[in-house]
Amino acid sequence: MLTIILILLIGISSYTLGALISGCSEKERAVPEKAELDVYKERIEQLLYDRFDFELGHSVNEIIKTLGRPKHIQVEKIKNFHHPDEIVDEIHRLYYDGLYVEIYKATTDNKEMLQALSVTSNRFKVKLGLNIGTTKTEIKKALGNPSISSSNDIWDYGNPSGGYPDIVKFFFENDRVTKIEWSYWID
Repeated sequence: MLTIILILLIGISSYTLGALISGCSEKERAVPEKAELDVYKERIEQLLYDRFDFELGHSVNEIIKTLGRPKHIQVEKIKNFHHPDEIVDEIHRLYYDGLYVEIYKATTDNKEMLQALSVTSNRFKVKLGLNIGTTKTEIKKALGNPSISSSNDIWDYGNPSGGYPDIVKFFFENDRVTKIEWSYWID
């Protein structure tokens, strides 16, 4: 019994010592519980795939029907990745005030897929209330720590289920979100 108590005391002491050496409190060093990680995972997936508090649409026509005519539309012809000598696909870029949408159109089957989008205006409400102007603290509270943080001002949250490298990025200025960007793997 004495051995078990000593082992517990040594374990607690080394954890406390580690927290003191690293400069953070035990609470700050704590690893989230599995249930909390599951909640973050679920929220990240919701943000990646549901995105807005309104239905955006999945094709150029659906998006225009939802949001109206954009300020500018650009269509670029590109070689199909799998059959570059045979097939020419299209990238459609829609520019709205505070919203950019990029659709990949596979011309052989006329299929349109969301490839990228970004929001810079509070006019477009994002799921979970993570809108332009949201603080870093609020983002971290909703989604946990970023998957990747290329700098203190850009936080990436990737697809937590693995598979395709779909990503949502938050850009910050003065601790507040100024831009939210989504990018999706198209194959």
